[in-house]
Amino acid sequence: MRDFGMPMGPYELQDLTGLQIAWANRKRLAASRPESERYIPFGDMLCEQGFFGQRSGQGWYVYEKGARQPLPNPAMDKMITAYSAAQGITRRNFTNSDIVAQLMAVLANEGALIVQQAIAEDFAAIDTVKLAGYGFPRWRGGPMQYARETSWAKTIKTMQQVANQSNNSWQLANFEGLK
Repeated sequence: MRDFGMPMGPYELQDLTGLQIAWANRKRLAASRPESERYIPFGDMLCEQGFFGQRSGQGWYVYEKGARQPLPNPAMDKMITAYSAAQGITRRNFTNSDIVAQLMAVLANEGALIVQQAIAEDFAAIDTVKLAGYGFPRWRGGPMQYARETSWAKTIKTMQQVANQSNNSWQLANFEGLK
């Protein structure tokens, strides 16, 4: 995501803000989580080991004392490999463009839902917040503008693929009229 123009990727951001925050929320919501919803326990597993991100020196990444530069976390690789094997998951590689397409589709879907729920007035408001408050690359215009420029049809197809990978985990926005 750095190559895309973001100040950092989503896992680095989680390490920066502290994994314990989302962990507390997941624990609070655990009793009401539908059994049919896909749930990946890696964030919980990290926190249970006392790995809360930068503040503890380890999370999704490893951080040398006094440094903020994320380094690969070998323990994370082992955790993912063991979990995949135990769950019978065939691992696959993602290209940088796959990652960008999926993350941008998710952002556009969430932005459309926010507008449809009347939380934000329009797509321009979504883009403004992402540009001014979240470090979205200005030259890309925001996630909604990016989806428009790269094709709503492609964004919708990618979001449907993401949703199909995690049954019952995503609410798809109503994209009628955007194709």
